[in-house]
Amino acid sequence: MAENKEYKLRTIQDIENVVTPENIECFKKDFCSWLDILVAARKGFMGLPVIIKSDGEFTWIDDGKNDATINIRVE
Repeated sequence: MAENKEYKLRTIQDIENVVTPENIECFKKDFCSWLDILVAARKGFMGLPVIIKSDGEFTWIDDGKNDATINIRVE
């Protein structure tokens, strides 16, 4: 079994350095899931505005699966 690789992505260049023909589909699905949750969180919670706490980093684990755990901090 291949070793899972964890990447801390902050820039487009970081993404370019990580994606390959072998992992692009998994990356796209994981990243799109994260974006969907981020956008939904920004709409607010029960009509109340929220502040998304972000360090500007997307941590992606290249494990060949699409069962990501997504954490977003809000206030």
